Amino acid sequence: MNKKDKGKLYVISAPSGTGKSSLISYITQSFDNVELSISATTRPPRTGEENGKHYFFMSNDEFNSLKKDKHAFIENAEVHDHQYGTPRSYIEYRVCLLYTSPSPRDS
Repeated sequence: MNKKDKGKLYVISAPSGTGKSSLISYITQSFDNVELSISATTRPPRTGEENGKHYFFMSNDEFNSLKKDKHAFIENAEVHDHQYGTPRSYIEYRVCLLYTSPSPRDS
């Protein structure tokens, strides 16, 4: 996909334990041009996680600076005192899958 093409984002949303990870694994293995979206977060990396592979790790100041641009994230939320968001720049020219579980307040 080149910069002239617009990206596509497919959202997979279902409660925990319903097979989102299995579905995403099947899709990304079956289609070469589809990848898992990488979110930005202010939480520290866990053991084995790599910046730019699992998440884009950043400080609260960096995240808040990006949030000032209303188009920097296609969505963002605070979860357990850490911020998470999907950078528009990452998905803009890719075919990506984003998966999420509905929050209890959405029920």
